[in-house]
Order: sequence, then C-alpha cells, then structure tokens
Amino acid sequence: FFSSRRRHTRFKCDWSSDVCSSDLLAHRPRVLLALAENAGDTLERALTVAGARCTRFDVYRTIPAPKAAERRAMSTLGADNVIFASPTAVHGFLQQVAVDVPIKVFSIGPSTSAAVRAAGLRVTAEAREPNLDGILECMQWQT
Repeated sequence: FFSSRRRHTRFKCDWSSDVCSSDLLAHRPRVLLALAENAGDTLERALTVAGARCTRFDVYRTIPAPKAAERRAMSTLGADNVIFASPTAVHGFLQQVAVDVPIKVFSIGPSTSAAVRAAGLRVTAEAREPNLDGILECMQWQT
C-alpha cells in the first residue's frame, strides 16, 4: 500500500530482475521503509529505480548471540540439517556452534544464503519463497 498526498493506490507488484515495474509507481509515491538497522538495501534500491521516493527508518537492531566461551560441537547436537532464516542467525549460530561434522544447510532466501557462503558453509538448498512452505519444499528436494 503506497500513499501520496493526493490519493491512495493499492497494487500487486510484479518483480522482474530485482526491480519493480516503473509503470506501477508512475505517481512517485513516498515510501517509509521501517527496517532493521542491519537490513540490506535491496528493497530500497528496487523501489527507487521504479520511481519511489524512499526514506529509510531503522526501527530495530538485530544482535546475534555473543561468542560462546566454548562453542558446542555440532556432532553433540543430534542434528545434521540446519535451517537459517536470516543472515544474523548464521552469524549467531557460528558464535555458538563449531561445525565438526558434515551438515545440510537450508536457507530462507538470497541474503541468508550469501551469509552462509561468506561464513564458509555450503548452502544445500534455498527456499523459493521466504516462508515456512518454501523451507519445507526445499528440504524435501534434498532429503
């Protein structure tokens, strides 16, 4: 739901190559993006390219768990699949767990997958849609 002083417009955004069709934003709506302080700028860039005037407003901070004095070995946790739903979860996990056995890593989306790879782990599968159904679907393909 985008608004301007003159009118309110409701529309479904069709995404193509990371940008929203500029036809949908013909009236240059003003958009306030209420985001986490460490959120990426993908949405802001796409909306700006499509013609929106964006103002970013960081409304919360996501802080991963601090590094454990002694990280737990993955082999002691009784699992061989790990689901990450955010880049911060990847960082926090590695602050707490030493990956000492092969694991399958499932990611909720592209930014989380990038964090997994940056941490030196391999993404087994990434959800096509960033939700529970997407995670369950990508896990079924790999089990």
